[in-house]
Amino acid sequence: MRRDILRSMADRSNPESAPRRWCAVPYRDAATANVREYRGIAVSTGADYEPLLNGRLADLLRGFGIDARAEQRRHGCQLAVRAEVDHLVIALEAEIGNESGAWADADARLRQASAGEIDVHEAVAVVYAGDLTAAEFDADTALSWALLPERTFTSGNAASLAAVLRRVPQDHGDPDRIAKSLDVALEQAVQMLSAAQRAQLCAALDLPTARIVNGRERDVSEAAAKRALLVLACAAMFHTRLDDHLVLETRPAVHSATDEPYMGPWPPAMNSACVASSDVVGAIEAAWQAILAIDYRPIFESACRVLRAPAQNPRWTDAVRKVAAAAERAARHAAAARHDLLGRVFHWLLDTARYDGSYYTSSAAAAFLAELAIRPDDLPRDLSGWSVIDPACGTGTLLMAAAQRVHDIRGQATAAADGVRLIEECITGLDINTSACHMAATTLGLLSPSTRFHSMNIRRMLFGVQNPDAVHDSMLDARLGSLELLDPKAADVNEVGQGRLTTVHWSSGEHIDTGEPLGIPANSHRLVIMNPPYTRDSLRHDQLGPRAERSMKAREKRLTEGRSGHGSSSGTMFMDLGEHLASLDESSTLAVVFPLAGAAAPSALPMRKLLGQWFHVEWVIASHDSHRPWFSENTTISEMLIVARRHPADAANRPPTRFVRLRRNPRTAAEAIQVAAALNSGDGGGARQAEVTSWPAQRMASGRWAPLGITSAHLTAVGEEIAAGEMMPVASLGGIAAVGPAGQRIRDAFTKHPLADAHGRRALWHNDTGTIRTMRAGTDSYIHAKPDKADLADSYWAQRSRLLLAANLRLNTARSVAVRLDQPAVGSGWIPIRPHAPDGDVEMWTKVLATWLNSTLGIITITSAASPKTLSRLALSLDAIRSLPIPSMTASQASAMAGAYDQWASQPFQALANANEGAYIGC
Repeated sequence: MRRDILRSMADRSNPESAPRRWCAVPYRDAATANVREYRGIAVSTGADYEPLLNGRLADLLRGFGIDARAEQRRHGCQLAVRAEVDHLVIALEAEIGNESGAWADADARLRQASAGEIDVHEAVAVVYAGDLTAAEFDADTALSWALLPERTFTSGNAASLAAVLRRVPQDHGDPDRIAKSLDVALEQAVQMLSAAQRAQLCAALDLPTARIVNGRERDVSEAAAKRALLVLACAAMFHTRLDDHLVLETRPAVHSATDEPYMGPWPPAMNSACVASSDVVGAIEAAWQAILAIDYRPIFESACRVLRAPAQNPRWTDAVRKVAAAAERAARHAAAARHDLLGRVFHWLLDTARYDGSYYTSSAAAAFLAELAIRPDDLPRDLSGWSVIDPACGTGTLLMAAAQRVHDIRGQATAAADGVRLIEECITGLDINTSACHMAATTLGLLSPSTRFHSMNIRRMLFGVQNPDAVHDSMLDARLGSLELLDPKAADVNEVGQGRLTTVHWSSGEHIDTGEPLGIPANSHRLVIMNPPYTRDSLRHDQLGPRAERSMKAREKRLTEGRSGHGSSSGTMFMDLGEHLASLDESSTLAVVFPLAGAAAPSALPMRKLLGQWFHVEWVIASHDSHRPWFSENTTISEMLIVARRHPADAANRPPTRFVRLRRNPRTAAEAIQVAAALNSGDGGGARQAEVTSWPAQRMASGRWAPLGITSAHLTAVGEEIAAGEMMPVASLGGIAAVGPAGQRIRDAFTKHPLADAHGRRALWHNDTGTIRTMRAGTDSYIHAKPDKADLADSYWAQRSRLLLAANLRLNTARSVAVRLDQPAVGSGWIPIRPHAPDGDVEMWTKVLATWLNSTLGIITITSAASPKTLSRLALSLDAIRSLPIPSMTASQASAMAGAYDQWASQPFQALANANEGAYIGC
């Protein structure tokens, strides 16, 4: 035992004379009471010294594949536990029962590191239970920790802590800066090329050089060529990571592609040596061909095609050198080791995201989703029979997170064998972009660069019309990518319980390098994990041209007939696909990133019913973090995470769904794992981190999900009580009033004008919160019917009303959500509501409804029914407005409500964001 520990033990009569670390450490002493107090902390005298516990923690971490050593002294500084992950040094500072002490010690290590006194990159504060002994300290023992600079402590065991430590490298440093640097090099390289060379690069990967934008053809050859160069960069990064593994002893006896004895040079030249060569193109190709003798075909086959495609001249040589050198620099950063660096760059380059709905899942969200979706009991002992598929895999972020989660659960002992089995047998990724598929293969390969894999199930799914020059539209042969797996042609239909028809058939994807068709059976995967493409119907397929777009939408209609998905939302169609691919076995899982609007939008009701009836929806998670309300990096709309599992019981006997409102959306993968661990433990991180509420499975099966657009669970419950008639008798607004037309459709028939035409029609065209401050309002514009829309304009004008409801609420600025006009009119962004008025007093009922809709309870019902595009912007469909609960009132009650309108109509409201500072009308 170390002398300083012995010294602290020897001077028991005066603990304060011992070094600071040891004066707080309890010791065994039969003569003392059962509990002693040091520095104000009560600890059991049965607990061991911190050094013994630290040693045991280091042992456990090593068992989970972390290079950890206890009580490491560096430059005169004692580290409780020193861990090294991917060349990053992490200091773990531990205390017994003392969060503030452990955090202060860890913070001191970071300050010493900043001063250059010690070699430490990150720090973790760890707290042991007060009665813990080394003999009892095992892999299941509960600990708590905080990854600095966070102060919130998370509970878990050594395996959970090891999982957090493994994610630290990918969050260290600035991955955005590395990605930007690589992006700049790619841009410079593409500018070095001639137009012919750019076209040749595009042809090598079948990338279009032109795209239809707003009905006009636009040249996109530079962006497409840049994507092709990114394929080169991916391979060069992987080559750099392989440099440490391609030694003389790894020389293959047989070439993987030919099965002939390998007679070529070995080992392959390092990427840095290739960059320095005068013939950089030839040197790189020779090295990659040698690497292909081992295998890695999904990574290097496409890259070799790109390398050979353009005219070989000094321009191409200089461009390749720049790309390979930039890839070398990026690969040497710790953040590139496991972070989806390639995904960031790819989505910056992807110019079709607004059309095909491609969104890049953040590494934090991917880790969060995988942590909740894959439980230890879900994995068989040797992974046989377990499989995961992402039908819209992009650059492989979610598949990577799933593979890392499997490694976290199973530990280091099986990592090598698991790496091969995961890549060759368990993981399948599908995407419509060849370059995205290539990067997914590279991302998965970077998980274990030293692993030799002989196959990889990354497949390109055909998308678009396959013969655009066909004479007849029926011959265009439209393909919808992964959605083609829903095609029931040549299917055997078998009845499987409760009248459900399951389509059992094989459909094919195309291997990204061999082009081989590979079958994917229905209901064959234990985990379907995806961030499906979603974009509005008016944009989807626009880049393909009118004729191809018609063909694609006709194909969509045929594939979705009778299903819950529909053409107005491509994301809902992928939910059908997810259910179709998920095994029927108990606990097979569907894990999805999806727009938050899907939790409330009437158009998504069939999708919600599908999930609620055929799965136990275990988690629905929304971010109420105003800085990060999304889980995808390249979107601004609010999103949710859904984890749904097959469950043998019917909805009446399933566990409730847990709805989570995150107050802070995890920024890093390590933080995400900590939050997921807290949720799994039933903690939720406390009120500082998240709020968790339960929702009955029967209600989920009916398609009515908790309105996550409301931050407060209490207000959610109030909204449900009102809608269910538990607070007061209610009727639906659609039952007592005519609703419509939709505000945005007004612009289809009318244009705004400063002067009146012969009709003299006026409208409330704007929702200016500087003007719309009260329940009483006036029109703000004259409107003219469009020349070719006179009949439609007449139809809309006939539905005018004095009562208008805002169709899109901006909760951060809105004051009045409904207004009563001096004269009947229509509105742009406003929905006319025309009361039926059973007693014939229409004017009184417009006052009643204006008062209710602007009341506190009325606003709660509106936000409960709305579909949040973002947390501050709620969209109301006509169906949602018609479903709004309205109090059933007697004549005297209605008269009193109208009286409230007369009293308050001209009084300005505060903004809804400041509702807690002043009262709204109470009803």
